[in-house]
Amino acid sequence: MTEDMKKAFAALMPFFPKRLIKEPLQVLREIYAILKKDTESRNSSKPANRNKINKSKNQ
Repeated sequence: MTEDMKKAFAALMPFFPKRLIKEPLQVLREIYAILKKDTESRNSSKPANRNKINKSKNQ
């Protein structure tokens, strides 16, 4: 790690949640699960929205 990287990390350290430092794997798993759930909900709603758009164009 270079000196510049150490300075940047030290400057950003107060903004990192303490839990991220103590339990990084658990935090990353939770973040991944939330993002995956959000992505799935967006993907499942897209076809419904397309059908609504197509119906409104056809009328």
